[in-house]
Amino acid sequence: MRDEYIVLLPPDWTIANDPLTWEQLTTYPLILPIESDVCRGLIAGYCHRLGRSLNPTYEVPEDSTILSMVEQGLGMTMIARLAAEPISAKLQIKHLPEPLERVIGVVTLAGALHPPAVYAFVHELKQAKRSSALPV
Repeated sequence: MRDEYIVLLPPDWTIANDPLTWEQLTTYPLILPIESDVCRGLIAGYCHRLGRSLNPTYEVPEDSTILSMVEQGLGMTMIARLAAEPISAKLQIKHLPEPLERVIGVVTLAGALHPPAVYAFVHELKQAKRSSALPV
C-alpha cells in the first residue's frame, strides 16, 4: 500500500493554497522528526531532489509529540498520513507542493508455517487497506 505524506497545520493558521507553495512552507516554523529517523530521511531526500532545503525549528523523536506541538500552534509538520492517524479534527490537512509517498509492504516466505500472529498482522493490513482510500 502507499502512504501519502501530508502537511499538518495548526487550527488557527490561515493558508489559502492547496497544495501549498514552497514559499508558504518556508515562512512557518517546521517541526520534523529527529535527523536519524527514517521518515526524516525520506523527507530530506524529497526536498533535495526538488532543490529545497529543510530548516526545522524543532526536531522531535515522537510522532505524537509532533502532532501535539502542531495542535498547540508551535509550527507545522510534513508527516506520513498513517503515522498521524488518528488526525485531530482541529488540525488542517494540506497536500505537499509535489506529491511524496512511502510504500508499505509485507514479505512472507511462501509455503512456510508462520505463527498465528503473522497471519493476524497480514489480515489487519488488508483490512486497513480496504477501509482507507490509500492506493495500492
